[in-house]
Amino acid sequence: PSTARIVAAKLLLFGESTSISFPSGNSYYTGSGNPENSCLVQRVTGGNWDQTTITWNNMPATTTLGQDTILPSNSAFNYNAITDVTKLVAAMVKSGKNYGFCLRMVTEDPYRVMLFATSESTEPSLRPKLIIRYR
Repeated sequence: PSTARIVAAKLLLFGESTSISFPSGNSYYTGSGNPENSCLVQRVTGGNWDQTTITWNNMPATTTLGQDTILPSNSAFNYNAITDVTKLVAAMVKSGKNYGFCLRMVTEDPYRVMLFATSESTEPSLRPKLIIRYR
């Protein structure tokens, strides 16, 4: 509800066990020799977008206010992450505008990868989950 006071919000992301696009999985894990791959979770502020047409060049604006960091992966596949998005969700409720989240690497580089299942995953248990507690 628009009058809700957000107590806590967690975003749960689940790693894939294989990938055609990224056959080596996450770019950083013990012994990989690849650079660290921390990931940011930011709030989208620039308006609606369509997942079928969005690209890096036409994505809406995001804000770093309240962003959280997903720690570097520690395995090639099946890397799961839980991140605190309380501040991001509270800002969405306060503004009355929810355009979603943006995940981006701390250091943008073509070879830095963090691989998570999407809402279209054929395995329902791997789809992202947002858990919100409010009063």
